[in-house]
Amino acid sequence: MPSRLEEFVARRERKARKLADLVALLQDPELADDVADLLQERQQSITPPIARRPIAEPSSNGNGNHSALPPGITAALTAIGPALPDPFTIREAAEALTAGGYIFARDSINTVRDALYWATRADEPRFRVVEAGRGGRASTYQYIAEGN
Repeated sequence: MPSRLEEFVARRERKARKLADLVALLQDPELADDVADLLQERQQSITPPIARRPIAEPSSNGNGNHSALPPGITAALTAIGPALPDPFTIREAAEALTAGGYIFARDSINTVRDALYWATRADEPRFRVVEAGRGGRASTYQYIAEGN
């Protein structure tokens, strides 16, 4: 009876052989067009909806499915920055983005938190931390106008 280690090694070796076969098939010139089509379909299926939406003025057709916000969370935050309260919290920024029609690919609070973390540390930051949150209190941020 094989040991757990032997079973593990055997599974890894089978997987390595399968991956080698897959690589050979992906590099087959006869399958190049099919592989390109599959990769393009895969890329489109994992791209968040906001990244595929063009920058546009709000639609006047009344259906409310159009956003004037640019794609990308940092660009969208910068676009709404002047309209945010001074100071503002992550929740307030997420609510403003949602109200503006931004479609989040994942949790809005975590997305805005991550974006503000990097936006405050950029070479030319457009946001700054007013007060770091502690003891259950939310951090507050401030939009920095261009040229300040």
